[in-house]
Amino acid sequence: MDKLEFSTGGTLGDAYITLLKLMSYGDIPIKVFHYTQCPEWKDKIKDIYSLLPNIEVEFVDSQKPNLTHIDSIDKNFPQVFFPEFNKIYPWLGLRNYIVIQAHSGKDIGRNSKKLSKDYLSTLIQLLNKYYSYETIVLLGTDKKYSTVEGCLNLVGKTSIKDMLAIISNASGFVGPEGMGAFMALSHRVPSTVFYASQLAVLNRILGTPWEKYCDLKFFNKYIGDALIYA
Repeated sequence: MDKLEFSTGGTLGDAYITLLKLMSYGDIPIKVFHYTQCPEWKDKIKDIYSLLPNIEVEFVDSQKPNLTHIDSIDKNFPQVFFPEFNKIYPWLGLRNYIVIQAHSGKDIGRNSKKLSKDYLSTLIQLLNKYYSYETIVLLGTDKKYSTVEGCLNLVGKTSIKDMLAIISNASGFVGPEGMGAFMALSHRVPSTVFYASQLAVLNRILGTPWEKYCDLKFFNKYIGDALIYA
């Protein structure tokens, strides 16, 4: 059978949702022409698509107008909201743990969403004192969070597949709107999700099956160079 071909674009969260939309085609071979303004993320985007064995990705410098375009915010395009991926097992044998994702979006710019280190420290203290989680797992790639204590700090130590394995088996999730939150919601993990764009959550979460598992909080206060819900 010939491959289906689609045009799409965006960053990590967009690629993950695009993946879930492509899952609606089953095992049909698919080729995705992906445009991104963040070339440093191409390897991670490729890893996201590799979660499905029938998808091939090619990066392009501009969107291909002659192909069907998939937009991650298009609610009219079919989407598998609760996927089952092969070989996704509990990670490191952890049980009853909550995941905190320190940041999401672009490293710098309007789509950058970061929790302050002070807020993370306070949150970890509260979770350790008042909740019965066996472990608090901190995820991210920004090295400035690698010194946060009181948790299992995995900042800079996980791949895309590691993240999916960890988040999908968690008892809870806290973090900014983005790929990690989408991974959590797509595996029915109760999630507190901070957002900066009403449009982003309106088109990706609200009015979808994910809304049932999501407690949305609006970023409305800056502390240093980081956003935090007040």
